[in-house]
Amino acid sequence: MSKNPGRIWYLNAEIVARRDGTLILIGREIFRIYPANSTLHGVLRHLSRGINEAEYSSIKAVTSANRLFTELEKRGLMTSMLSKTDNPTLEKSAIFYSRMQRKRADTIEHLGMKTVTILGCGGVGAGVALHLCGAGIRNFNLLDYDDISVSNLNRQYPYRPDQIGQPKTEVLAHHLNALSADGVISTEQVRVTSRDNLQKISDQPCDLIVGALDTPPLEIRLAMLDIAIEKNLPIIFGAAGYADVTVGPLLTSQSAMKSYRTHLVNQISGVDLLSLAPVQGSLPGINSMVTSMIANIAISFLAELSLSNVMNEEILLDAWNFEIKARRTYD
Repeated sequence: MSKNPGRIWYLNAEIVARRDGTLILIGREIFRIYPANSTLHGVLRHLSRGINEAEYSSIKAVTSANRLFTELEKRGLMTSMLSKTDNPTLEKSAIFYSRMQRKRADTIEHLGMKTVTILGCGGVGAGVALHLCGAGIRNFNLLDYDDISVSNLNRQYPYRPDQIGQPKTEVLAHHLNALSADGVISTEQVRVTSRDNLQKISDQPCDLIVGALDTPPLEIRLAMLDIAIEKNLPIIFGAAGYADVTVGPLLTSQSAMKSYRTHLVNQISGVDLLSLAPVQGSLPGINSMVTSMIANIAISFLAELSLSNVMNEEILLDAWNFEIKARRTYD
């Protein structure tokens, strides 16, 4: 982390100038300024691009600007963020958090200290990892047994044709490191047949598990869940199928995890596991939507932005239009 990076202030609203001299700020609420002289209009334009601490102090020394800033801050129409991040690619994410998050002003720094374990680096896990990294997560534990194949390239975006045959975990780790060079990333290439294969990676620091392994479909989900229960770690699931996709559940309590476990055990008891196979096809847009939704839920949870609408809830969606087909809650 940079030392004493300072802060930068932004206008958290759109400016609408009316011919009668009124300025209307449209943000968390609508704020009208009348009459608005050219000086105040210039201050707001400057603020919309961002001002540093020296500019903030200088402008605020003007009485009218001081009153304006006080009103804007009170109404949530002006926000601040650290002016520097360790990774310049996170600037847009930092601005988003500063404008959406009123609970904490250090969301990027907060996320940078979190560690996410990605169990499965294929169509779901790799996409979620990319989204999380771009949102501010630096530290990952990656597990997958597979090497990159040509059929992965239509929807698993970190991987390129010249990397076919290389381990997914190593290539994904390299890609994430390129985006966030100061992150701590551990990898393990192992085929998971039971929870025993997850013991090593589960001993790593972790704030959230992303359950994205799909072979064998039900049994592997149960193994991932058992590790979460044993370690008392929150876990989120998601999968892309042919006609349906599932997002969630994000399980954060022991009672919810055990309720979901009962559901999985009941499913397994009524299924011929020898005939059950993971879905082998998917469109890139479907995977992109699923991974985006899972990543946003994870960020919302880790950044304390809001309570997720799939907290302890599994949502079944139509793969074509993403309409909700069913919900199931675990508590």
